[in-house]
Amino acid sequence: LLLSAVWAAVPFGAEVFYELFQGASDKAVGAVVELPFSRGCELEADSVGMRIAAEACYDPAKVAGFWGYCARKGLASQPFEFLSTHPGSAQRADNMAAKLPAAAEAMRSSPLCGVFRDQMAQMARLDQWSRHVDSVTGISFYVDRRTGAREWSLPEDLRG
Repeated sequence: LLLSAVWAAVPFGAEVFYELFQGASDKAVGAVVELPFSRGCELEADSVGMRIAAEACYDPAKVAGFWGYCARKGLASQPFEFLSTHPGSAQRADNMAAKLPAAAEAMRSSPLCGVFRDQMAQMARLDQWSRHVDSVTGISFYVDRRTGAREWSLPEDLRG
């Protein structure tokens, strides 16, 4: 087969044969050398992105779960991963699972997340109260959605 290709290219000159060979060798070198490097960069970018998201108080387990879902459903997978610029979903899910403890620690140690957790807890407590207006007197009162208790004003710790 190779001899047939050479024979077919010779009538058009050596340049055609050289160009075909050079193009094929460039593709082969790219597949062997550059694509694994590109996939490694993508995995590193995934890890860095997960850490940054964790420091911004986003749950890093959701990232690993997303790639696990993609792997189970066959989404974002490549039939010939060695020819792809991106790693497959299963490899990304495994990479994220391996990096999860470090990202979770980054989330726990982030000062932003502590403030965020406190604010979310206060919002949850505030959300349990609904404001109403007495139709006869026009005076506002609050009802605790969980207990049904009525108060004329919000509890002291929720006033702001």
